[in-house]
Amino acid sequence: MIALYERVSTEEQSTHGFSLDAQIERLEAYCKSQGWSDFEHFTDDGYSGTSMDRPALQRLLGCVERGQVEAVVVYKLDRLGRKQKDVLFLLEDVFDRHEVAFKSATEPFDTSTPLGRAMLGILAVFGQLERDTIIERTKFGLQQRARRGLWHGASYPFGYQMNERGILEVIPDEAALVREVFAKFIAGESRRSIAKWLAKRTTSRYVDPTFILKMIQRRTYVGSLVMKGCEFAGKHEPIIDEETFRAAQRELNSRLARKGARGPYLLSGLMTCAVCGGPVHYITTRQKKATGKVYTYVRVVCRNKRRGDCKTRSFVHHQIEELVIERIRSLELAEDLWTLPVDSKQNASHLPKLQRELDQLEAQRDRLVDAIQTGALPVGLVKDRLEKLEQSRRAVLVQIEDGTAPASTKRDDTQVEGAFDSVQFLWDDLTFAEQRQIIRLLIRNIRVFPDKQVALEWNV
Repeated sequence: MIALYERVSTEEQSTHGFSLDAQIERLEAYCKSQGWSDFEHFTDDGYSGTSMDRPALQRLLGCVERGQVEAVVVYKLDRLGRKQKDVLFLLEDVFDRHEVAFKSATEPFDTSTPLGRAMLGILAVFGQLERDTIIERTKFGLQQRARRGLWHGASYPFGYQMNERGILEVIPDEAALVREVFAKFIAGESRRSIAKWLAKRTTSRYVDPTFILKMIQRRTYVGSLVMKGCEFAGKHEPIIDEETFRAAQRELNSRLARKGARGPYLLSGLMTCAVCGGPVHYITTRQKKATGKVYTYVRVVCRNKRRGDCKTRSFVHHQIEELVIERIRSLELAEDLWTLPVDSKQNASHLPKLQRELDQLEAQRDRLVDAIQTGALPVGLVKDRLEKLEQSRRAVLVQIEDGTAPASTKRDDTQVEGAFDSVQFLWDDLTFAEQRQIIRLLIRNIRVFPDKQVALEWNV
């Protein structure tokens, strides 16, 4: 059997020269010119040549493995694959090993000669070069759109739609949901519970915890457009103000730093061990008495203690919670909060180290860019490395920004004073959700000491 393999990817379907009909017609004519009548088509419609995971290709390889194929014919070498290593693997490790001939209907090369094999390798290289060039041009075009403040993606962020000028427009109903998502997240609700809440109120998107995470991290909502680590001012109207976005990032960083410290408790995600610096979280234990009755205990414990790396004690959870409330109430006036040490000043000692780390990352990035421009390294080889460097650079920039931000931008004074008064006079009348939100508004971190004392780092 002669196997005729045709492939077209989605973006190529409008290109006449590579349409499936044109490939099929040309391959059948080629078979007739060679006097071959026993042929079968293997067609991948809408599959990229950058992956080997294509249904028709896998079916073809199965026929090759079973010895049912004498020759494989393609319209052009890049129909077989867009990656040089994939093409060479198929030719040398699959077709040659099973003594299957390979032909191209439009490219004259003879794989039985050294020159023909060399020509085939060169064609494979140029096939990948063409693909990389198309990708680079596409990225450049999208970046130019973002630079002009126009939307550059295929799908739009929840809360927006795109007009005929390429500018995002706010969808009022969805924008209200976005604001509520940010408010719930800052108040301490889990991504899973927020996702369930949002899924009941919209059917335009599939909502899960990952969707909520991406929403929280998306700077489009503050009026910016981000493209490959570069941020541009968008022409669209923001849905979230900058202070709300910063508060959400602080809450997110706090949760990531204390992974596992979650649950329906007052201080979840806020406590750290004063001995080892590890996260302190709630645990539930059950003990069965001789009478058969089962008692449930909720305690707070350092995660490193459970691993055997910390010798500190665990405590009954309500004892620590009561200490925190008493510490807040020990301040007679809300104005006393403004005289407490500011966390951003404490972080200032780390700024020189962060700046050195930033300089090193930028130097590595510049060296790779220079190597690409001079032709010493191909883009495809260092693309992943560049993306990782950019991610690290952005992370360091955020830390520097957090460390140098003035205290007045951390929280609104009126909000803090209102939260303080609520603890002083209304605490017992508040719902649990309100109590948890107020604690997070006032406190950034709670250090728990072995002698059951606490030190509070305020959010002002």
